Amino acid sequence: MSSKRDFDYLIFIGRFQPLHVGHQYVIDKALELADRVIVLVGSATTARSPRNPFTFGERKEMIEQTFRSVSFINDRLHVTPISDTSQDNRWMEQVQRQVYNVLERDLDVKLHGLGDRRIGLIGYAKDNSSYYLRMFPQWESVDVQPEGGPFNATDIRNSYFTSLPDIPARWLSTATVSFLDRFVRTPEFKDILKDASYIAAYHKSWDGAPFPPTFVTVDNVCVQSGHVLLVKRGDHPGKGLWALPGGFINIDEPLKASAIRELREETLISDHLGRIPPAKLEGFIQEDRTKVYDDPNRSARGRTITHAFYYEFPDAKPMFTVEGADDAAAAAWVPFGELVQETMFEDHYLILEDMLNLKGAF
Repeated sequence: MSSKRDFDYLIFIGRFQPLHVGHQYVIDKALELADRVIVLVGSATTARSPRNPFTFGERKEMIEQTFRSVSFINDRLHVTPISDTSQDNRWMEQVQRQVYNVLERDLDVKLHGLGDRRIGLIGYAKDNSSYYLRMFPQWESVDVQPEGGPFNATDIRNSYFTSLPDIPARWLSTATVSFLDRFVRTPEFKDILKDASYIAAYHKSWDGAPFPPTFVTVDNVCVQSGHVLLVKRGDHPGKGLWALPGGFINIDEPLKASAIRELREETLISDHLGRIPPAKLEGFIQEDRTKVYDDPNRSARGRTITHAFYYEFPDAKPMFTVEGADDAAAAAWVPFGELVQETMFEDHYLILEDMLNLKGAF
């Protein structure tokens, strides 16, 4: 590697939904300052949604086509996936492992520490989403400010996912414009547009409220014989994705009663005696494992706090029978080892990762 630049490697972390000129500026600056650049693409295994419409492969294509002279001729640019996780420590571990993996491939050696290699994180602290710049004290932090910014991918997505899609070529590379022009004609675009339209109408329905509403929901984490109970969503948003049985509480019911009602309505859960009554289901709840999830950004519909109730059903063969009902298109027992983040609604995979202590795929 050249010793003339300030760093051996610079790391840039982002979601790139989509890649825009602000991102390009940071990558260009990183290539100027470092021999090689690692671009870590976040939310890489999250299901498509208005907030995360493009897959890792599609975003990788945008980046590599935009910087094709660098990535394919000089081999200086590495584009690598990073999945969302339920805990910051797991996310930091994943970032570190991905960086080590890139270095080991480049150097063709098994690393035991990074030695005296000059490694840094580069980014622009535009908002709270850049907090990761402070999470890796072992690496120098390089803050850059693109001229003409700040640039906001949210505004680009909001203009794009409409009945008359706008592709702001001024703020995008030619490769990104070409991708977006092709994507607008796909079935995936139409599905995301339906979700975006539903969410926009949902927000508009609360315009008359004196302040932004906070919603309270319940979810059910039901475990039996190494399986977890999921339902397939029958309506937008997230139509066709797998989710935990649950929903919004009624104004006149306690949380636990709401959770049990939703579980029975959506899955028709039954044992050898027939539909399991509410009192019997309550007996399977483990109070010490029930948790609250309140990330402000966990739901596109707005500030939504959910209480996830944990049920431990007895190991049995056959397991309790389930059937999709109410607003669930299907219900199924899914083995822990077959859970896939790309097929699950919002943060429901992360809830399972946390509550079931799953290792995850990374």
